[in-house]
Amino acid sequence: MLSRNAANNGYAWQAPVAGADLSVQYNNDGVAGGFGSWDDIGNTLSITGNEILTSASASALSVGPNGDTNPVLRVVANVASAATGVAVIGRAAGGKAAIRVITSGTNEDLALEPAGTGKIVLQNAAENADATLSWPNFGWTLTPLNNAIAFNVQLATTSFLNGNYVSLDYANGDCSIYRVAPKVMALGPGNNSAVTSWLQTAGECALASAFTDATGTLTATNLSRTLIAGRSYLIEGYLIVSNSTAADGSQFNFNGGNCTISTFDVAFTTEGSVVAGTLASTTLAGVLNYTTNTGTDRVFVKGYIKVANGGTVTLNAATNTHVSGTMTLAAGSWLKFTDVNNL
Repeated sequence: MLSRNAANNGYAWQAPVAGADLSVQYNNDGVAGGFGSWDDIGNTLSITGNEILTSASASALSVGPNGDTNPVLRVVANVASAATGVAVIGRAAGGKAAIRVITSGTNEDLALEPAGTGKIVLQNAAENADATLSWPNFGWTLTPLNNAIAFNVQLATTSFLNGNYVSLDYANGDCSIYRVAPKVMALGPGNNSAVTSWLQTAGECALASAFTDATGTLTATNLSRTLIAGRSYLIEGYLIVSNSTAADGSQFNFNGGNCTISTFDVAFTTEGSVVAGTLASTTLAGVLNYTTNTGTDRVFVKGYIKVANGGTVTLNAATNTHVSGTMTLAAGSWLKFTDVNNL
């Protein structure tokens, strides 16, 4: 309580008397008023009406056992042209409390900013279990700061197959990953349809147009993939091969890229009318060949590669012995590299 101290002709704070009127009163050039009251000594501040604190301080309000040193709560109001803030909204039990952005604009983000490398942690009040994120009627969109990618995480309570799926393209709703059964997932369109979607991986490639050679010199085709250092891959393929002069045949190797290997093993089998030469190799530069290709032949590729230094693996192709023919590797020929676990 602020009271007059006659001894020094000034004012001093004194311990109030319990039950007394403890409102703070003022008189400004004859205009009297007051604000606030204490309903008990040093415990509860009861405010009627609006109380507004105008400040441009970095510590406009600090609350804590050490004052403004690492306070429990601090209101920072010194940002130039500040026109945003947060409102803490209380509701009836069961109605959910809320933190809402205040802004002079229409759309305003809300940032949670940990210190240093700290994390944002959601947990229950007992601090011994994770909190549950839920959102009625809408999903969450997670967008990195560089806006390179954006995806939507959605839990639909009425969706098919127990309802758990992640939509990767919420705007179009045509691509998602969903749970089929314990430890089983599938790709779907993201709209609760049981129709699955397609998956394309970095290890797959196919010729959009034919590759031809009439020189007999192995040359890189467009069947090329970039492999990762230290990883192991299964090799599969389907090559559609012909030569305008059957006896000129065809030849191949996998030495058109720049990766190096720890282990490599590949073999060809054929459907068609061919005279086979070498059909297996344990090196990228090893040549696999057919001395004769009569008509159109189909070559099936199986193999394994463990990569030492990462880089590209590219299929080279050429006519086997050039006399007058042109070897063709037809559009639709393909290779596939599948990452595998080494046990």
